[in-house]
Amino acid sequence: MGVFLKLENDLSRSKAVMFVPVKSRYFSVWEYYGVDLAILRSCFSEVIVCHSLMSLVKNIHGSDVLFCWWWHRSVLAVLLGRFLRVSTYVTGAIHMFDICEKGVGSDFYKKSWLYRMATKISLRFATANLFISFDQQLQVSSHLTVINPQIIYPAMSQAAEESSRMELVELECGKTKHRKSCEALGEDSVLFYTTIWHTIEQYTRKGLFETLDGLAHLKSRGFRKFTWIIAGGIGDGLTVLRERISQLDLQDFVEIKVDISEDEKNQLYDRADLYLQPSWFEGFGNAVLEANARGLPAVVSRYTAQPEVVGPFGFIAMQISPESICNEIEKFLSLSFEDRVELRSNVLKHALANFSFVKRQEKLCSLLSKARMPL
Repeated sequence: MGVFLKLENDLSRSKAVMFVPVKSRYFSVWEYYGVDLAILRSCFSEVIVCHSLMSLVKNIHGSDVLFCWWWHRSVLAVLLGRFLRVSTYVTGAIHMFDICEKGVGSDFYKKSWLYRMATKISLRFATANLFISFDQQLQVSSHLTVINPQIIYPAMSQAAEESSRMELVELECGKTKHRKSCEALGEDSVLFYTTIWHTIEQYTRKGLFETLDGLAHLKSRGFRKFTWIIAGGIGDGLTVLRERISQLDLQDFVEIKVDISEDEKNQLYDRADLYLQPSWFEGFGNAVLEANARGLPAVVSRYTAQPEVVGPFGFIAMQISPESICNEIEKFLSLSFEDRVELRSNVLKHALANFSFVKRQEKLCSLLSKARMPL
């Protein structure tokens, strides 16, 4: 029996338009778009997806709700919704001061005046502004005028939620299939995992080089039975990454994978013991949620929204430094196998309690059914 709801409310005979101003091919790549589309379809009798303003103009007539992604890209859609008195909701991420000491990131006040103006207009004229983390709401609302700010956390997909619930049942029944990561690694070996776009910018933002140095520290402290798999889409960073691995003499400990399939990615989540992503900043941290949704605990940093995602069941590096990252990894390694199984169970419970498809569905559909166009 499925666990997902078909909500019965006054939206069930209504029409919604979902405005996602990105190329349609990206729509299927990023899971959060699909999650929101499934939620809207559970609430409304008709949902139309528009990727361009022209398509929106053709389809917005007769709509009860306009749901938009990305404030700066949706400014004309927001104004159109306001003019036509269609309740308009906007979500996404705005990186106010998310910039690391190495210069990678975004400072809102250093962006173009057009970006800043478009963002401010959308925040001011939307019916409600939906933030994906408390950190995002705090950053934005403390510096810009925001109408009706709401926090609605991102969610795992329906398939991921069902898998999470099944895994939790197996863990609680003592039937977990998760043993020592993978037989090929050896009886006492540990598998670390990270999924990332293989670009210099992403390596820098997500603390990958500091993590490499942290693993070199771990090796120097005598722990050598580990493998770290770094998987992701191809980019400009692969040569630099391989050189850094060689310099640290970690060739036998780090494996790089490029353009893996969704199934292989999920298998790695299932096989791994610990996910590593101590980022300098995250609007939310979807990859960490993906890991947690499969029971995989994570090492993150204390910055921006990351502690919100892992809650009390993650390992939080207080500094993005090799020593701090290594120390958090060692905390995990000190756990017995039984403690690691219990940790996986708690990680799953936390993900299901806070980031389930059903929870976002209930909150989002409740908001859409009650809010009205401001005068």
